[in-house]
Amino acid sequence: MQPKITSITITVQQLDRAYRFYKDVFELPFEQILIESDHIAFFFEQGISVVLMEGAVEEPALMFTQEATSTLEVDQLIERAQKAGAEIVEKPTEEQGTYAGTFQDLDGYLWEVITWNM
Repeated sequence: MQPKITSITITVQQLDRAYRFYKDVFELPFEQILIESDHIAFFFEQGISVVLMEGAVEEPALMFTQEATSTLEVDQLIERAQKAGAEIVEKPTEEQGTYAGTFQDLDGYLWEVITWNM
């Protein structure tokens, strides 16, 4: 059996605040979001989900990568993240055959948005 990661769970300081942030950034339809009393799950393509659980956040040490289909999509996602309150760590730039940018979410987690389609 080959290992397959299907879910990434991250701890957030405020569940409601994190929900609004990720909903605004990823623009997922409500059918791809599960809201429970103690967690919220966002279901993406290829069967992977990001689960938010409220708790103490020490030092976020994860970086997530969101693959985009174009440079325009990279720019749009970075812009939506900034409007939702993210800090832009690295503005989108072209380098070594990719186009990518990085933002830090409200709880300090890093998100890279990248495309190889330029």
